[in-house]
Amino acid sequence: MTQTTDGAQLAALRFMGKVVAAFSHDFKNSLAIINENAGLLKDLTAMAGSGRPLDPGRFETLADRIGQQVQRADEMTRQINCFAHSMDKTAQEVDLSEMLALAAALSRRPAALQRVVLEVAPASEPLRLTVFVFGLQRVLYECLQTAISASKPGSQVRLSAAGSARMMKVTIAPTDAAEKDLTPPEKIEQLADSLGAGIESEAGCLAVVWRRA
Repeated sequence: MTQTTDGAQLAALRFMGKVVAAFSHDFKNSLAIINENAGLLKDLTAMAGSGRPLDPGRFETLADRIGQQVQRADEMTRQINCFAHSMDKTAQEVDLSEMLALAAALSRRPAALQRVVLEVAPASEPLRLTVFVFGLQRVLYECLQTAISASKPGSQVRLSAAGSARMMKVTIAPTDAAEKDLTPPEKIEQLADSLGAGIESEAGCLAVVWRRA
């Protein structure tokens, strides 16, 4: 095994580690909220058991809060499961808009820490692409980190997809970037090339482009 191969595998593992760590933090936050509200429910139950009159609405409010966090955790489970299966095959046919939604989910925590909102604008019709999904998510993740890092707090980064007979394109556009020239790491440009794509920087945006002959 060459040093280059070792470096590529280590970079892939680091990417996986970042994603899993971010999701574990969010899971822990949901569990903390559930635990807090479950404790309040227990206190209210004890108060009711002692004969103290209570407003049923308080129970309903706490149950709703717990339900919201259960739904949030369920959605995160679906997302991390989808990410895990991105390594199943070296080539899978996927819908590009769905890949953007997953990419936004994987970068949700880094964006929140920078107080940047990610907005996904799906294509008006399905855009089918056969690609190594794990590699695609790495490319989108690194492009998003570049855009997030360049964005001012309180701004947005918009992800959109478009396609034609000759080209498919993902655009990552900060709405208020502190830097106008966005340049992703060279290693990601190389990875994009291995996926048959190129990365272009244009008018303060990053674009991942697949051109058809």
